[in-house]
Amino acid sequence: MVNEPNSVMGGSYTKDLLSFMFSSAQIVDTSCNVTKKNIGVDMGRVPQGDFNGPGTTAQLRSFTIDLNCTPGAMINLTLDDTYKNASYPGTINLSDATAKGVGIQIVDAAQNRPFPIGETRPVGVASSGSASIGLGARYIQTGQTITGGKANSVLTFTVTYR
Repeated sequence: MVNEPNSVMGGSYTKDLLSFMFSSAQIVDTSCNVTKKNIGVDMGRVPQGDFNGPGTTAQLRSFTIDLNCTPGAMINLTLDDTYKNASYPGTINLSDATAKGVGIQIVDAAQNRPFPIGETRPVGVASSGSASIGLGARYIQTGQTITGGKANSVLTFTVTYR
């Protein structure tokens, strides 16, 4: 309801009742579900000769985190920092390995740069019922020397939305 003035100076005035009707309105919950909870990334076999010193990287292996979301959901991603390597951005240390001197660097595919470990970052808006977060993983030399062997790790991720 609109409150109108009690008096008008000059001109004419008609006091009418104004109202608005709101119909067909709904309150909808925003939701996102990860379609595959465990994502394996085949890092392949990488020759030691592919590295030229600390900070050099091997070939990028692309992967996605696929989601079913309410259209318009704003999506954030956090990569757990349990195995974070503080010396190299976006890098985790090996967790189940016999190899030494390397880590695994996670890359934001959209920006082609290391994805921060342990920080929540916006990664997009669901434009339809599905969304994909594009990432990549690559070995990075973290030590002065490399020892060959099994070079595995694990990384937990959390998807939040609003």
